[in-house]
Amino acid sequence: MIQARNIRTRSISGAWSEWPSLLSIEPGQVLSIVGASGTGKTNLCLLLCALADPKQAQGEIALEGRSLREMSEISRAQTFAYVPTDPTLLFSGIKSTVLGELQLSWQFLGTAPETKRDTIEEVIEAFELRDLLDRDPSTLSGGESARTAIALAAAKKPSLIAIDQCYDNLDLSAIRGVRNSLLQYLPKHSVVVETFARKPLWLEPLTEFREAGDSRSISFSVRQQLNRMVPAGHEQGSSDEPQKTDQCPFFRVRNLRFRYPDSGFALPPTSFDLFEGERVALVGPHGVGKTTMLKCVATLLNASYCSMEILEPTSRAQSPQPSRPELWARNALYVFQNPDDQIYLPTVRKEILETAIRVGRPNECLSIKVAEELGLTEYLDSSPFDLPRSIRRLTCIAASLAAEPPLLLLDEPSAGLDDKQVSSLVNALLRFRPIQSAMMIVSHDGDFLDAVANRRIKVSNSGIAVS
Repeated sequence: MIQARNIRTRSISGAWSEWPSLLSIEPGQVLSIVGASGTGKTNLCLLLCALADPKQAQGEIALEGRSLREMSEISRAQTFAYVPTDPTLLFSGIKSTVLGELQLSWQFLGTAPETKRDTIEEVIEAFELRDLLDRDPSTLSGGESARTAIALAAAKKPSLIAIDQCYDNLDLSAIRGVRNSLLQYLPKHSVVVETFARKPLWLEPLTEFREAGDSRSISFSVRQQLNRMVPAGHEQGSSDEPQKTDQCPFFRVRNLRFRYPDSGFALPPTSFDLFEGERVALVGPHGVGKTTMLKCVATLLNASYCSMEILEPTSRAQSPQPSRPELWARNALYVFQNPDDQIYLPTVRKEILETAIRVGRPNECLSIKVAEELGLTEYLDSSPFDLPRSIRRLTCIAASLAAEPPLLLLDEPSAGLDDKQVSSLVNALLRFRPIQSAMMIVSHDGDFLDAVANRRIKVSNSGIAVS
């Protein structure tokens, strides 16, 4: 049993939030925590895993009656595992393959060689990593990174594993597979803690903690009940018919190709048109190349193509210039799936303004309006590095909207956002895009796509399906 007493965590405002005075988690239970961004979910996970900064989370945690403070550092490392919202943070950066990362994680624990070999093979089978073993972790998709990170954390069979909104990187089918693999792999006494910004469709609370005005809830469930997912026929990825139009294309790409040099993954030859006003969702399972396609269109990857151009109203085409790739961002602007790959300035205000300045469309008035719509006004003079990941994500999106690129490329824009933030995002995307523009969106969030997309394109290992 894990008992947590007198827990307090800091929220985004800096105020201390109280959790139940006594939180007991029985062996084999799953603790699901749902709460708006900035309510202290991550700090609670870190506290339960003995990783918290005392300035951000406080409380007494005991495992089978033994205080975590009495446990040695190596004992805590063997007993608890934490998977952050950004799963790539679990990769060392010094190994060039997924297999190398698996081997390194066991090397740190000082496990006997024969145990290490057997366990790594077991993890590979349980989490279906065989096809990823020779891949460079930096080339994995968001979903592949999440699956690999969860496997790395689960490999040591911890007494408690905390998965902090990492499922946001997976489609529903992949979530089902990873969760089932996790629950079957872990010992029966292991506890799973998971956090969500929005209540998952499959989560049916048995007991709930909620105080007046509190946006957090806690539910306990047993593993069998956890496997209930979305009813058949409600899975994401269903495709709408493309809009039929006699318009000239707004954006055209022909025979786009790309292959990662140190990986077996290649983007099949791809051709498609986008039309003015379209908000096109790229849908499909993780690992098929949706993010890669967006990065190729943004010329962030060195892809080959027969033609790629944005047609202005005068029908004069704008194409990438190999000698000046930065100029293409004025036409096709990519918003990274990981906001930490994009932000670098000391305040939210500067982050939002800088992108518009760099593409030659500075408009401070528009920047302020976009920030207000996205709920960023109170954070304008704060450092984005001190703010929750969801606020950093919205800051990056605000910067792209303020820059008004003709083609906006959004990679998992709603991941990790709570209900209020998603609603603000939808409103901003529908309100602030220029008339002569288009969007391409990669997302596994079906509700978000229903609200914002007016066309879907299916992506598979054989390419894209466009009619």
